[in-house]
Amino acid sequence: MFSIATQNLLENEKDFDPKTYVELLKRRRAELEDELGALATRQNSYSPPNRLPAEALEKIFIPSNVFCRSEEDSWLRWITTIAQVCRH
Repeated sequence: MFSIATQNLLENEKDFDPKTYVELLKRRRAELEDELGALATRQNSYSPPNRLPAEALEKIFIPSNVFCRSEEDSWLRWITTIAQVCRH
């Protein structure tokens, strides 16, 4: 089952010249990709690790920050590690 916007686009192909129709298809795909991204983000926000309270995250990440700062260019290494774990 397609959304109304997609159904209309697929059913009204003959109403557009090919170049315009391709542009409309590209735009619709981009809209759907944005929607899928938003849905994936919302779904992930309900996974158990993403529901941890800030206090628990503090106990995990603050000590690792102190440990890493003792090494050369560790701030970059630390922030890169955090970026792979946390989206915010």
